[in-house]
Amino acid sequence: MWKSYLMPNYFKKIGWFVFVPSMIYLILVFQFDSLDINFRFISVFPVDRVLGDATPWFSLVDTTVQLTIIPILILVGSLFIIFSKEKNEDEYIASIREKSLVWGVKVYMTIFIIATLVLYGFDYFYFMFINTYILFILIIAKFYFEKHKIRKEARDEK
Repeated sequence: MWKSYLMPNYFKKIGWFVFVPSMIYLILVFQFDSLDINFRFISVFPVDRVLGDATPWFSLVDTTVQLTIIPILILVGSLFIIFSKEKNEDEYIASIREKSLVWGVKVYMTIFIIATLVLYGFDYFYFMFINTYILFILIIAKFYFEKHKIRKEARDEK
């Protein structure tokens, strides 16, 4: 029996509502550092402790929204967008979804390999931060591009 791994369609709206403002905020923070919001956050597993510092477990640390909440919102929003059903989900849409996933992974790996070979130092560090989102953005872009192409072909036939 075939089981659907997709969430209901209304998750797509939630995903867009979370994804777009979070991406805009992240882009603005990278452009203007003064927009970032500092706050205290509970550090469950402090890395400093592993490196020999005496930071206690479950302690409050100063951090930024840019490094904690925004990446989670972007990833959750993009997952909601990618894995939500369309209003008219059929085999052809499922095929487009599958091809978009495969295409996205291939392009993502190509970009990652090339960047690993040509970027060094902080440039590579910044790329790795952005790299977290590239796969999801590629899949979303390819899926909606293919859907748009199909709609355009259907309109041209009429």
